Amino acid sequence: MKPTVNLTQLENQFRGRRLAELVLTHVKAGSQKSMSAMLEEMDKLPEELNEGIADFLDTINDIVTKNSSAFFGDDLGNKLREIVDLARNYFLARDGVKLTDDQSFTCFQIVVLNFAYACFKNPSSKAAMQKAAGKGFLRRLFS
Repeated sequence: MKPTVNLTQLENQFRGRRLAELVLTHVKAGSQKSMSAMLEEMDKLPEELNEGIADFLDTINDIVTKNSSAFFGDDLGNKLREIVDLARNYFLARDGVKLTDDQSFTCFQIVVLNFAYACFKNPSSKAAMQKAAGKGFLRRLFS
């Protein structure tokens, strides 16, 4: 199967934006749409990877807990590369599976959609995301 994702091209395309901005784009789409999109992405993974995705999300959440504003406020291109590298290392160590670029990007998408869904469940997560995206206090109140 020919790869459909060029991670280097996406990384360059994402430069100059923040991870929080991408997450908030999904938040605007609505919780049901974000959850449906996340489930669709999970269905793209082979079963052996799908079984480990929840643990991988926990690993990412542990990283975020240490410094969420820096994590979400960082350059989106850098975060794409970081999350892809984390996914590749995680599934190689856990299952001995070398992720393709497509599978790596699917993991990135699942992470982003998981953060969007968390914003629906926890309003303080959304406020933190907006702050990391550079939205001022008044803009956060009215969005």
